[in-house]
Amino acid sequence: MCVVHISQYVKLPTLVGITLGSRLAAYLLPLWEVEQPIISLVKRWQQIQPVDPVTLELINPQIAFEQVKEVLKTIDTFLYMLLEHSGSS
Repeated sequence: MCVVHISQYVKLPTLVGITLGSRLAAYLLPLWEVEQPIISLVKRWQQIQPVDPVTLELINPQIAFEQVKEVLKTIDTFLYMLLEHSGSS
């Protein structure tokens, strides 16, 4: 697996370098071009990793959504991505 050092490309001060695995970087790649709704990222996630590596079963869309949400929250913490909330609170 290739590791992408995202902090090498986004020059914001951090205490430690931020890295992403190649799969995570691949599904986030469309965000470099234009903003994306989370459902588009979930669909891309399911294309890149359609099966659970442990059970070899298809990944449930709700599980994929939760996985994507956790990654986005982590990246948002470092301000590499700004999340836009939609809908009512």
